[in-house]
This record gives sequence, structure tokens and C-alpha cells, in this order.
Amino acid sequence: IVNSAFDNNNSEGWSGTTPGFQTYSNAEFYNCNYDFHQTIAGVKKGVYKVEVTAYYRHGNAENDAAEYTKFTETGTSVAQYAKLYATTSVINAYDKPLPFATSGAASESITTEEASNTYGFIPNSMKSAAFYMSQDKYQPTYLVTAVEDGNITIGLKKSTHIGDDWTLFDDWKLYDL
Repeated sequence: IVNSAFDNNNSEGWSGTTPGFQTYSNAEFYNCNYDFHQTIAGVKKGVYKVEVTAYYRHGNAENDAAEYTKFTETGTSVAQYAKLYATTSVINAYDKPLPFATSGAASESITTEEASNTYGFIPNSMKSAAFYMSQDKYQPTYLVTAVEDGNITIGLKKSTHIGDDWTLFDDWKLYDL
């Protein structure tokens, strides 16, 4: 994967909607729909695990908490609009929802740039998100797919807009299983 950790704070190697960057080696989409992807060529035939450390905030912190509560009560949510996806010649556009930002809530404030809700504190800036991720508050989201013809396209997408929603992501990985 080219530029998998955004160390130079740019989207070199990636296509589609350009995310926002600051100086924290992560990327974001705020208050917009997007399709951000990379096609990797020359991948040998086999089964692969694609992962990215990321979360999706459904609107503001309070709205995210409300949707996270629905998710924890039912085990599913129609409001997880941001998705990790992989496309190959074997599987066309398999996707998996990103976790809600509230899933990584801290019971006490751990940075100065947070928002709070009924679950505690969640990141409210790219800087605080980088810190939360360094503290393992968010585990990588992954999916497994098959490659037949040597090409795989991986990415993130969201096609339903909610005001103030936010997707934060970093550290892409591709594993041969």
C-alpha cells in the first residue's frame, strides 16, 4: 500500500475524494460524502485481510452516542454510513461499517480537544484522534477478501450526508492470509 500511514500528510498514491490533513499523520473527512481508494496491482492470487484504524462520528458527539446506544442494544445500525471496502474481480465492492467514535470513549478527559457525551469523552480534533489511536482506543476495522487477477482496490466511502459527521482514519494494512 502506497502512503499507508499518511506520514507526509498528503494523499499521494490514493485516488478519489481528497481528505483533510494536518500535522498528525492521519486523515479526515468532515461533513461530506466521499470515496477514497487505492488500487494495488501485482497482488498474488489468494485471500487477504485489509485493515485500517478508523472511526465514524455520526453528527455531533451527542448524536453519535445516541446511534451507538442503538447499535449496542441491537448489534446493528443503519446509521454507520462510513464503510471500509475492497473490490476485486472475485468480490465486487465488499464493505464493512466503521465503528462509531463513541466506541472508543474514555471515562476521563485525556486531551484538551475532546467532546463529551453520555459515554464519556471522544476525540474532537485530528490531534486528539491521533492520541486516542496511540492509546488503542480504536481497534483496526478489517475485512477479508479474495484476489484472483492480481488487483485489489481498497478504500473508504460514505454516500449519506449527516451534518457535522466526521471520519478519521490512519494506518492501512494488507495481509496475505
